[in-house]
Amino acid sequence: MDDPYDPTERFDFEVTGGFSIRDDLKPELSPIGNIMRFKLPDGRFASLVVALEIMPEDESSTSYITSELEMDKLGFEGLDYKELRFVEK
Repeated sequence: MDDPYDPTERFDFEVTGGFSIRDDLKPELSPIGNIMRFKLPDGRFASLVVALEIMPEDESSTSYITSELEMDKLGFEGLDYKELRFVEK
């Protein structure tokens, strides 16, 4: 049941897309076999994240917020997602 004192409204989001990833970037698998990230040649890892793009009213610049705490401060509370993984075609 909805909380009458909760000043938020639920909005779901969908993101679909893809990358062509070079063969020398090796995927790392989760314990259940999903591709969760890629190892870069310098030893760092690249993975997918949920982020908010923030820009001023004149749209002259952009910044990105990936911290759930920072999202909460902006009013985007309770980040919840079902899947965030790479899918090999």
